[in-house]
Amino acid sequence: MNLFILAAGKGKRLKAMTKHIPKPLITIGTNGMTILEHNINHALASQCFDQITVITGYKSHMIDQCLAKYQTANINTVFNDMYRENGPISSLSQIERTIKEEDCVIINGDTLYDPMFYNHLKEQTNTGLYYSKKELYQQDEVKVTILNQNIQYASKNITLDEIDGVSTGFVILKGLAVRERFCYYVDKMSTTNYMWHEIINKLIQEGLSFCTFEIGEEYWYEIDTVHDYNKYQLLKG
Repeated sequence: MNLFILAAGKGKRLKAMTKHIPKPLITIGTNGMTILEHNINHALASQCFDQITVITGYKSHMIDQCLAKYQTANINTVFNDMYRENGPISSLSQIERTIKEEDCVIINGDTLYDPMFYNHLKEQTNTGLYYSKKELYQQDEVKVTILNQNIQYASKNITLDEIDGVSTGFVILKGLAVRERFCYYVDKMSTTNYMWHEIINKLIQEGLSFCTFEIGEEYWYEIDTVHDYNKYQLLKG
């Protein structure tokens, strides 16, 4: 299984912190570890993955320098030269061939994932998305509606009375048929600014099942704004 980390964006809402570094290289806690290192260390420790690929864009050379310390052949980067003009689906377009070759996991590069994700992952045999239930939902979060433990719809615009949970941005693609259809929409939507969750909606419209895997909100943390960062630092230290 392969792991793909989407890390090409500029992080405009964190511009005070990302003027000189890409968002995945923001340090967290008190030990100076970056978001990217946090996720790679947990992924390596899980022994779930044959290959880890980081899709880069903004200040890509700094991510290359960060990864050089790992001294392992199964971590590499792919540069997305469309990151300035297009959304995250353009990053997926850089790895279409690799997605088709083997089952994979795709995660967001600005989100901290606990080892609990990988413990659950070892038990999963279906294509699906990890989600959490929350007491309060933020407007900019990708929410989901769920029916019979499958995703019905994923969007930032789901109303409060319809929400069943929020996407963690951690998706599993299992089976060649699903991966090929996923890549079909990656190709069609690569020059748009859509969130990559829109591909999930397209697959569901075709009749493909997208399972849900519930995980506690304490096991992941997305850092989109300075407020998010400060809150995490206060919580975790």
